[in-house]
Amino acid sequence: MPFRRLVFLVLIVGCSPGLVLDEVDSVIEDARSETTLIDETLTASTTPQDEPPDEVDGGEPDEEIGSIDEGAGERSTTTSPGPIDGQRVLIIGDSVLAATTTRYGGRLCDELTSRGWNVEIDAEKGRFVDFADLVINERLLPEQGLDWDVIVIGLGSNLAGSPLDFGKELASVVQSVAPRAVVLITVAEFEPSRQQVNEAIRQISASEGGIRVIEWSELVSLNADLVASDGIHLTSVGRDRLTEELSQVLGDALNLSTTGQGECYDSPFTNDDRDTTGILATLASLSVKPESDGGIAYDRSAWPHWLDVDGSGCDTRDDVLAAEVIGLPQVDIFDRCTIVEADWYSAYDEVIVSGSPSQVHIDHIVALAEAHRSGGASWSTETKTAFANFRPNLVAVSAASNISKSDRDVSDWRPARSAWCSLATQVVLTKSTFDLSVDEREYESLVEMLTTCGQEGQLVLGSSGVALGDVASQTEPAQANDDENSSTPIDEPADTDDLVNPGNSKNCSDFATYGDAKEWFDRYFAAFGDVALLDGDDDGEPCESLPGAP
Repeated sequence: MPFRRLVFLVLIVGCSPGLVLDEVDSVIEDARSETTLIDETLTASTTPQDEPPDEVDGGEPDEEIGSIDEGAGERSTTTSPGPIDGQRVLIIGDSVLAATTTRYGGRLCDELTSRGWNVEIDAEKGRFVDFADLVINERLLPEQGLDWDVIVIGLGSNLAGSPLDFGKELASVVQSVAPRAVVLITVAEFEPSRQQVNEAIRQISASEGGIRVIEWSELVSLNADLVASDGIHLTSVGRDRLTEELSQVLGDALNLSTTGQGECYDSPFTNDDRDTTGILATLASLSVKPESDGGIAYDRSAWPHWLDVDGSGCDTRDDVLAAEVIGLPQVDIFDRCTIVEADWYSAYDEVIVSGSPSQVHIDHIVALAEAHRSGGASWSTETKTAFANFRPNLVAVSAASNISKSDRDVSDWRPARSAWCSLATQVVLTKSTFDLSVDEREYESLVEMLTTCGQEGQLVLGSSGVALGDVASQTEPAQANDDENSSTPIDEPADTDDLVNPGNSKNCSDFATYGDAKEWFDRYFAAFGDVALLDGDDDGEPCESLPGAP
């Protein structure tokens, strides 16, 4: 039977917070300015500071895009134009969909293959909406016999630009797969900007025929147990519910009656620090040339930072500190933005920083001075502000490691080897987003660091769109390197020689709280793995049924 070219596009949004100013449009070359799919309703909902000073689109919004109905928030959790016929489904996503993949228990594949679907899930942490283009370009090749009846996309969780930018790119993706059917999933509204993202999703749904919408935001608002305490990442209950929702929309595949069972294909995008093939292609697209300031002296004050660019009421530094804190922090009772005392994990040097936030540095992964020398010297103040507050480029680290790094790039300074993949990936993505160049030594260093992706022990930097729970089960960190001028990796492993394998000596019932179970789990996991089988779904979180579980 020939494949029917029907595409089921699912968008799931909700991971790393941070609304970047729309002026970033002026430096993102691949913005599809001709696609004006967000109408005046969305534009009006954007706060004044987020509006671009000029219309870079060069035209009025597409007249075919309808306004959001006032009753849109009361719609059913799933809208569908009718049944979907097909037998092959391609699923593209970020950490929300990644939580359903084989490496996290495989709930979605198990469910869909039982309904006869042949499934490929390409989902990684920290991906932006442009990941859809990358996967579609590589995995949707009908002229080469590689086609899919349904495509599921769970992107938009990580907002690199404004909701307006997101909507334009999503609309472009939807149009690129026409006349295939599309399903969009609204985002958990963990911050105000995601309400605007939902408006964009609904407007696209109203303007394009055959689009299905799953109102994930409404499901989350009705049942907080679906997501973790960050309001984004799926709990065990959430994984089951998301799997159920997608399964209901897809229904039974055409080949269920003939084969009785579908197949789950291996993904070429399987590393949670992002697949090196894709990121190396992005690296190869960057301009390689010597650094230059163009005769403009660097002035840090010309790069306004620690501003409240997302309208949360807290500045960017406070947002990063809150996002990357380990456990429950002490918060100022008079100022919800101010953490009085907490713990943070510094991936640069594998240490825990405890106490006052004044002991924690927020590092620009691509330093402001490095951006200045790589093409940003002549940027407008608006673009410099967008870059200086760009959340994916920010990470909480120890003061010693940040001072050691200073404004050097990876050709002169590197973190602990466990963070090579994540740091190099974020350097590439940030420079790509802002059209910055790399020099030859930096290029070669990035290639070398990216070769560690997929190796055991590679971590994810805290601000790369991943909840701290995803990296909390590390070995007890080594002491900070006292040589603040060292440019060599700090990669000494934690000392586990004193530990004795406890074997399967504990059950979840042996612990009073989740915190007690997690402390025991973390102590032995790095050396011996989950020997007591406390982590049933392999998500790094043991005994999630106990009180205090995230």
